[in-house]
Amino acid sequence: MRNAQRPNGWLPIVIVSAAVIVSMVFTGCGGPELSGGAKTVDPASGGGSPSDIDMQEPASADWQALGEAVKTEEEKAGTITKRLDMKVYFAFDRSAIGVAERAKLDSLAEYLKEHTNYDLIIEGHADKRGSAEYNRGLSERRALAVKEYLTTQGVDSERIETVAYGEEKPAVKNASTPEEYKENRRAAFIVEAQR
Repeated sequence: MRNAQRPNGWLPIVIVSAAVIVSMVFTGCGGPELSGGAKTVDPASGGGSPSDIDMQEPASADWQALGEAVKTEEEKAGTITKRLDMKVYFAFDRSAIGVAERAKLDSLAEYLKEHTNYDLIIEGHADKRGSAEYNRGLSERRALAVKEYLTTQGVDSERIETVAYGEEKPAVKNASTPEEYKENRRAAFIVEAQR
């Protein structure tokens, strides 16, 4: 008798699984990959498709032309977001942009000037040395320094947002060497485009 009831107990699971698979097929989840192996994701529907996004489809070629791979990509509230692998590093307790880091920002500025539908979020970070309050202020000064540099290169300041994380989001957790600390003293970049 128990075996006779078992198929009925599994029936809801089979129906839900089939519905999820059909939903994934129709919404494009598991669909075409974009640059860097990233896929578009719509948290509300479980998927999305590059054709739903008001960005030029050869965006992966554009990002490669910038010389930076796209690390992650997601779609939310009508916006596609791309986190760049590119980072700008800073000297200890400084917010001045070093000469070697300016070439990265010059490339980013040129790209943003050519693609005016993209906005930029600059995340400022600091290593763990110093108080949390001081490091948050330092990371804010770093993000603002990058924003100022990009605006002097012709990028509209209205398209740039800054966020200061201080020591909250280290690239290297439990850093203890000078090289590890350096990885945490950075500005990171997220590019957004409206659908």
